[in-house]
Parts: sequence; C-alpha cells; structure tokens
Amino acid sequence: MIDVHRGGTALPPHLARRALDLSLSWHPGLGSLSERELEVLGFVGTGRSPKQIASALQISEGTVEVHLEHLRSKLDATNQVQLAIIAVRAGLSADSGGS
Repeated sequence: MIDVHRGGTALPPHLARRALDLSLSWHPGLGSLSERELEVLGFVGTGRSPKQIASALQISEGTVEVHLEHLRSKLDATNQVQLAIIAVRAGLSADSGGS
C-alpha cells in the first residue's frame, strides 16, 4: 500500500511517465502536465472528489481546485467528468490499492 500522505504517489512517477509516453499520441496535452498534475488526474480518474484528493495528498482543497483548473486548461476540458475520461483513456486512473 502506498502512503500518499507520507510523500508517496497514487501512481509511481515512473509509471505515470510511461503511461504518459504511451498516451501522448492520443492527447498531446498530457505532455505538458507536471508530476503533481498527473497525480491529481489519476485520482480524478478513480472518481475521487476534490475533497478526497486533498485528503489523500495532504494539501488543501483549494490547491486541488487550482490543479484541476490547470488540468482543464491544459487538456481543453470543461469539467471534471471530461478530465476523468482523459485519465481513464490515458491509463492514469488505476487505483494503487489505497483509498
């Protein structure tokens, strides 16, 4: 089990980057995302709310909302459902076993 609140990630960075490399042809905007944005996007893809993401990452809900705003802008998405679809299609939504 990964302890996100202790500095772990929902999706290990090397897997996030691998998924990103594989999915760039599907959505080029993924290449512009930071590691944290990929991490937040992975949580969105599992259906977690901003409050749940904030709790898992031990950051404020406001910070999550800023990340979501950046994700929507970079990925040309208008809402969190579209972000979740992108996450799933990019293979970033696999649950790591934590909740």
